[in-house]
Amino acid sequence: MQLRETWRTAAELNNTAVNVLSIIHYPIFVGPHNTNLRVIPRLREHGIETIVVLPSEAGNAAERLRNGGIEVIQIPLGRVRARPDPRVQARFIAGLWPQVRALRKIIREREIDVIWLNAMIHPHGAIAAWLEGVPILWHLIDTYPPMILRRAMMPFVTRMAACVMTDGLETARAHPGTVALGSRLIVFAPPVDSAVFKPDADLKARIRHELGITEDERVAGNVANFAPYKDHITFVRAAAVLRKTHPKTRFLLLGRPYEQFQAYADSISAESERLGLRVGYDLIIRDAGDRVAEFERAFDVFWMTSNAVEAGPTAMFEAMASGLPIVATDVGASQQVLEEGVTGFVVRRSSPEAIAAATRCLFDDPRLLAAMSAQARRVAVAKFDVEICAELHARALRIATQKRETAGIVPISV
Repeated sequence: MQLRETWRTAAELNNTAVNVLSIIHYPIFVGPHNTNLRVIPRLREHGIETIVVLPSEAGNAAERLRNGGIEVIQIPLGRVRARPDPRVQARFIAGLWPQVRALRKIIREREIDVIWLNAMIHPHGAIAAWLEGVPILWHLIDTYPPMILRRAMMPFVTRMAACVMTDGLETARAHPGTVALGSRLIVFAPPVDSAVFKPDADLKARIRHELGITEDERVAGNVANFAPYKDHITFVRAAAVLRKTHPKTRFLLLGRPYEQFQAYADSISAESERLGLRVGYDLIIRDAGDRVAEFERAFDVFWMTSNAVEAGPTAMFEAMASGLPIVATDVGASQQVLEEGVTGFVVRRSSPEAIAAATRCLFDDPRLLAAMSAQARRVAVAKFDVEICAELHARALRIATQKRETAGIVPISV
């Protein structure tokens, strides 16, 4: 509460709101969009108004943010691609400066006070902010970029950013120089709206009926767009192993494919059929859109089968808030988030047998399943609720605006 009162006082003294431009380079709704969707409405209570910039490409992110009452501007906005094709890289380089100019125009016209960057590797917003003399809040999302790239980029990040935020401490440790930032580093967990993601027995029954799942069947599910590092193949193989001992189990994947990973998405169905799982019945695949909280109610247990990258996966925290025990691979923050045997189980990555074995413990012991479900909900509300995340973002933006005032940052005419 003290932070909120301090921020409001500062805003009243300045007689102006703080204007933030959040830049996200991905058109499909993923973790950064979810953080913006949950946090931005709460930031208004702190005198902070935020506009989101997205690429003018096909995807569901713009619609979902606008439906959440957030202003979205779409412009051509390229991103670094891990492809050796020189034509891809040439297009990125050719578009960089015009896109920086477009961002600079928005900064000027909308009187932006802080730039909020939602990835490490895309330089557009950082260049525009530097040229316009606007401080940067730099959000490091994950450890997907290889270490050689992180080592190359982080001196620029730590020098240019007034404040850095990371999804969990492990993400900070994985980016050289970040932990040494001291008070300029703020670590947070992705926000969960615990009023939306919560247990609901009646809704669970309705969603299961909609999906054709009977009351006596168990369901293991996952929420993740179809990218290789999410390792849905291990999910499918674990499903096949578990079905041998628990044939009355169904499996639900909530997500959608990325254009560049369509072949991977197709391989999920192909592997399911090869293992004897009928796609559409034994394995249900749905793009849940903005109905994730509803469809997730059909689960009895949440499987996170990722083999790399994960920092603090939003879907896992939302599942806990929904009262679901977690079986997660040992990547990213899973060891720090989950209490073994209390809120979930952590197993070795790429091991279908380990995932199936942990799930059998839950399905064979209804009292353990119920106890872990209740404790997962309690932990999520206490540690990951959106209000906590919003307070931390308000603090980070306050640090950034103070940096501008004390440094006397001025724009550069180019």
